[in-house]
Amino acid sequence: MKSKQVTVTTTAQQVWTGDEMSTEIVVQNDSGGTIYLGGSDVTSSNGFALSNNTMLTFKCLAFNDIWTVVASGTRTLSVLHHDTD
Repeated sequence: MKSKQVTVTTTAQQVWTGDEMSTEIVVQNDSGGTIYLGGSDVTSSNGFALSNNTMLTFKCLAFNDIWTVVASGTRTLSVLHHDTD
């Protein structure tokens, strides 16, 4: 397993780069506000809302990237994933 923390801002940023294998990913938001997940076009209007004090486990399919954004300020997203190296 590998873990990292990402500072999420109002500019969409990639937090996961998909490769040829599907992998299980766990994201956790303990940052005091909502973080939005989605594709490269993610916004606070169209993203999947990950509320404060929420953890989500999901399978990220091969060649899919995950992007994040917040409506205002900055938040910290914790990411845990299977190490394929």
